Amino acid sequence: MEMIDNVMGMSIKRKVHLIVGIVALVLGVYGVYDEYFNVIDFLKGASPLIFIAVGVVALVAGLTKKIH
Repeated sequence: MEMIDNVMGMSIKRKVHLIVGIVALVLGVYGVYDEYFNVIDFLKGASPLIFIAVGVVALVAGLTKKIH
């Protein structure tokens, strides 16, 4: 009941963000379910790029922490 009261007291902008987020989540889950093998192929192809980006961010964060 408290959650419903919180939703009712939200601004229009927050309600729109909540609705868009829920719709995106539902569509994403359905997309993973429906196109499972395409999603796996994408993740296999994108994972090296993601690892490189995360590694660069970690390296920069580590170096800036050490310098200061």
